[in-house]
Amino acid sequence: MNPDSTYLGVEKSAYNTWDLRNKNVTRNFAGTYKCEAKICNETLTLSVVIVVIEGKPTLDRRNSSSSNSKFKEGEDAELNCVFDGSPAPVIKWYRGRPMEIIEGLERSKLIIRNVTRYSQANYKCSASNKHGSADRHMYLTVEFGPEVSVVTSLIRATEHENVIMRCIVQASPMSKAYWKFEGKKININTSHIYELEENQWADEIPVKLLQLKIKLISENDQGNYTCHGSGMDGNHEETATVQLIIRD
Repeated sequence: MNPDSTYLGVEKSAYNTWDLRNKNVTRNFAGTYKCEAKICNETLTLSVVIVVIEGKPTLDRRNSSSSNSKFKEGEDAELNCVFDGSPAPVIKWYRGRPMEIIEGLERSKLIIRNVTRYSQANYKCSASNKHGSADRHMYLTVEFGPEVSVVTSLIRATEHENVIMRCIVQASPMSKAYWKFEGKKININTSHIYELEENQWADEIPVKLLQLKIKLISENDQGNYTCHGSGMDGNHEETATVQLIIRD
C-alpha cells in the first residue's frame, strides 16, 4: 500500500545525502523504497530499503467468521480468525464456558468435520506477539431437527394416585414442545388436573424436559398422552407416546 504523502518528506542532511522522513509511521508505511539518481539522462538505483512496521495483532474482520455462525448437523463447520500483526502472531483456540484451550491447534482456521450438536459452544481465537494480543469470540450454533423421547412409555396406576410423565425434546432451533391427551392439546392454564414443569437440561444443547403431573387420576384419565416437539420451520414435528392404564 502507498503511504500517506501528507506525512512524508525528503530532506537533504549532507552533501549528496537525502533522507526520507515520515512524521507519523503507520502500517501503510511498510514496503520497498528505492533511492534513485538521474545522471546523464540515465536513472540509477543507489539503494533499496525494505521497511517492516511491527505492531500488535489486529483482527481482519472482512476475512474472519462472524461472531455467530450456524451450520447444519453433519456439515463441515469452519471458523476463521485472520489477524494482521508483525511479527506474525501465534494463534490459539479455546472452547466452552469456562474457556479451555484446544490443544495442538495454532492456525487461523478451525474445521470440525461432520459437526454434531455437541460441538455447539462458545469459541475464542487469541492472537499474540511481543507487542500485545487480540481476541475474537464466536458462538457456533448447530441446527438439527426435533427428536422426542419419553422416559416410560407405559404407566400403570390406581385411581386417586398422582402420576408423573416425563418427555425429552431436542431441536435446534426449537419452536414448540407440549403434551396432548387423546389428540387434544392439554391446556395447563385452564385445568386444575394437570401441572407442567419445564427444565433446560444443558447449557449449550437445546434440550427440554417436559414433566407432566396428573393429579388424583380417575378412569377418565386413562388413555394415550403424546409429547410433541417441533423446529422453527414448523413443518417437521416428532412425537412420543405414553399409555396410562388404570389398574382395578
